[in-house]
Amino acid sequence: MTRWQSAVRMFERLLLCLIGGHGLLTHFPVLIMGFFGMLAVFHRNWPASTKTLAIVSLAGGVAIIVGYAVCQADGRGGMFANQWFIAFAPLNLFWAGAWLRRGHRARSWIMAGSLLTFSVAISLIGATDPLPPQGYNHYTAAAAVHRLLAPIATAGTSVTVASRY
Repeated sequence: MTRWQSAVRMFERLLLCLIGGHGLLTHFPVLIMGFFGMLAVFHRNWPASTKTLAIVSLAGGVAIIVGYAVCQADGRGGMFANQWFIAFAPLNLFWAGAWLRRGHRARSWIMAGSLLTFSVAISLIGATDPLPPQGYNHYTAAAAVHRLLAPIATAGTSVTVASRY
């Protein structure tokens, strides 16, 4: 494999970590607001300590995402598939508060509300079956909604949560 092919494969893996089937922004697009919040801190009269914290938060998030892509970790074993992002996501969302402090047009607020609504819905859907038996390669939010609306009925037996484990 050439260096160019290796670089393209790494970039593809990085994109899959962000916007793939189990990507961070695919499940939680509201985290984009945190990124905008970090950028807002740099364009305003914030204290130097706050700007430093935003830089460190951004660098840590990028390091986690790149590290996940480089290590080619298999994330099928835990809730929402990407366990490495669990520590990063709340910190990123924290920075959305800096974006919220500014005045915005109605269109921006509608977009932010839509991103939040989608992220909360995906979280609730994912929480209904946090450890699917087949892993996360074939488990999507659409499949989970379908299973919630039309559960698989077994012939004359009742399936309980405890019996699956």
